[in-house]
Amino acid sequence: MSTAVVITRPSSQTNSFSSSTSTRCSLPSSSLESIKTATKPLEFRELDHRIEEALRERDEQWRRHEKAQIQFLQTESANMLQSLHAEINRLSNVLREEKRRSANTDEAAEKIELLEKLIGEKEEYTKGLERKVTSTIQKLQEQITIQSERIRQLNEELNDRNQTVTHLSQQLRAIKLREAMATSTHRRRASQQNSPPVTSPSSPHRIFPPISSGLVSASVAVTYPGGGRLSVQKRSNSAMRAPTMPN
Repeated sequence: MSTAVVITRPSSQTNSFSSSTSTRCSLPSSSLESIKTATKPLEFRELDHRIEEALRERDEQWRRHEKAQIQFLQTESANMLQSLHAEINRLSNVLREEKRRSANTDEAAEKIELLEKLIGEKEEYTKGLERKVTSTIQKLQEQITIQSERIRQLNEELNDRNQTVTHLSQQLRAIKLREAMATSTHRRRASQQNSPPVTSPSSPHRIFPPISSGLVSASVAVTYPGGGRLSVQKRSNSAMRAPTMPN
């Protein structure tokens, strides 16, 4: 990288002032001698004082000019050095990045190889898990099939037993009903045979209500296991006469 350094010069006014001052200071010696002989000592001192002031002013201007030049050179040098440092830093960063890339290339190859190895191990582990899960699922499905068949058989047996129990319950209720009806009929006949006819001599009314059409009805209530209750009413065609009191 190249950096141009530009050096500025003092202004034209300063140059003209310096040239005029130097011109005044470089007067010929013959003129000075004529002035000294023509003027009084006071005027000589005043002229010397003016010359000294002009010389001091010239020297001061030159010092300022030199300081300005030095400051300008320092500023330009600082800027140039700053630019050079920035360029050096940039090149250092580029070099560091290139080194990192070259190092990362080798590291990346190693990482890729390691990752491929890990991926292979994970795939093998996953395949093993899949095989175990598949085997477990098959076993569970077989057990479910066996249990379903067993449940179906038990349901069929339970239905058969329920039907058998229902049939036996019906037979038991029929048997109890027949026994109850027979017992009721037997008791009724026994009570009819053992009880004498009773009539009132003063009242022609009968104790028992008149039986129309000669039918006798019997009502039987049977309670069977399970809390059920069955009522049966039976009519008999046997003619019964109302009992009468003996005369």
